[in-house]
Amino acid sequence: MAGPMVDARKVAGTYLFVGVAQFVVGMMIAEAVYPDYSISGNFISDLGVGPAAPIFNASVALLGVFVLAAAYFLRKSFLPRTAWGMIVTVFFLLAGAGAVGVGIFTEEAGAIHTVVSLVTFLFGALAAIATFTLVGPPLRYLSLVLGIRLGEQFLVSVHLRQLAALPADEELLPPQLVRCHELAAVDGAEEMVEGIHRLT
Repeated sequence: MAGPMVDARKVAGTYLFVGVAQFVVGMMIAEAVYPDYSISGNFISDLGVGPAAPIFNASVALLGVFVLAAAYFLRKSFLPRTAWGMIVTVFFLLAGAGAVGVGIFTEEAGAIHTVVSLVTFLFGALAAIATFTLVGPPLRYLSLVLGIRLGEQFLVSVHLRQLAALPADEELLPPQLVRCHELAAVDGAEEMVEGIHRLT
């Protein structure tokens, strides 16, 4: 069984590599097309609307498809079937489905976009960390770093949405947080980030 197992994991790895590579290129092109895009002042989801939308949305949805394909072959590599193999496969399936959802439901879709984005970050992080157990160095260390970074993005996304949901009551909140809340209620992403930086 060693031969088919190794081959299936190689195929899964190839799908992941191609998917991530095309997404990185697509995102770079989208950033160049988007007027005055700033990696510190804009959310990545901003690329999903406006002139860069066709490029970014197609690229992130295609990433999701490649991740789903990788999950299929990864599942085939776990012979005999194990609980850990099922867990890892589910991580990849949910991450891939979330990425497809991000490509379909842009930030203009509101709550649906928020849900699929958080699913992508969370299970993408878990999938990358789980890959640590499946590959050898140096890839295992790269997957661990990637997983930690995605996990940080998940926590930041949750934190920003919590700030936006807080009541803007000047008697209960410090002025900086009131201002941050006001910025979160509108589309001033760059000012919102600066407001949060002033809190730290």
